[in-house]
Amino acid sequence: KRFDSRAALSGHTRFCSGGTWRCEWCECKESDTPSRAMGPSGAKTLCNACGSRFRAGHTSMPEKTEDGQFLCGDCKRAFST
Repeated sequence: KRFDSRAALSGHTRFCSGGTWRCEWCECKESDTPSRAMGPSGAKTLCNACGSRFRAGHTSMPEKTEDGQFLCGDCKRAFST
């Protein structure tokens, strides 16, 4: 990618991970999330969705069934989203 100015390049490199960043909980790539969020390991360690779960009091990604549905940690009921 070409940058129009030195400032644009500087702004990009400040947040660029070289495409290697992954969410600590769900393993999604940087290109799959609009932003990175604070997690239990510090700043920018979770994707936006997992960061919302963390702020709501969750301590890890919810368990999944073999067919990919999420399990409630309390009652073990399965949900698709």
